[in-house]
Amino acid sequence: MFIRICGGRKKSEKFVSTKGTISVTTNISGASITIMDGSKVVTSGSAVDGKPLTTGKIPNGTYVVTVSKEGYKPNTQNVVVNGDVVKIDSALELVIDVKADL
Repeated sequence: MFIRICGGRKKSEKFVSTKGTISVTTNISGASITIMDGSKVVTSGSAVDGKPLTTGKIPNGTYVVTVSKEGYKPNTQNVVVNGDVVKIDSALELVIDVKADL
């Protein structure tokens, strides 16, 4: 008697990764990008010539992404990682000083 045991998923089952990646770009070179998991910094850096700041593989969950630069309104958003690459394009808006002398 010969028994063959095969592991793996059924064809109808989709593999769900327990880790994913966040990739952030912004329109302002030199902007600070920070990705947080609660109070822990996952990664941080500066935007350079439109190139994305990308995490390594991180556990699925909710992260806070903040993009900021002096003179611009900061952009903060919650991002859910669910086994895939999450791409964020964060456009900063210039803050106009309405107190300028006339």
